[in-house]
Amino acid sequence: MKTHSGWWVKTRESQDLGPYPTGSDAREALHKHIQTHQDQTERTFSIELSHGMAVHDVATCSKQTCALCHEALSLIAGATDNNSQRS
Repeated sequence: MKTHSGWWVKTRESQDLGPYPTGSDAREALHKHIQTHQDQTERTFSIELSHGMAVHDVATCSKQTCALCHEALSLIAGATDNNSQRS
């Protein structure tokens, strides 16, 4: 997943991987992650669905390191910085 801060690999575990400077670096991390966890079948993290849509809340996310949270917070920070520059 490409974000403002770099490339991330979303995982089923409690930590997403990243950010990485390139998509190639993220793919390499993904391959290593798959090799490490290939025998694990239990999902330790699941996405909450509401009316068939994925809902993600930064305030209630249970992941220790989350690509979606990181991206949302960087977008919020950028919006806040832009608003303060306009004042």
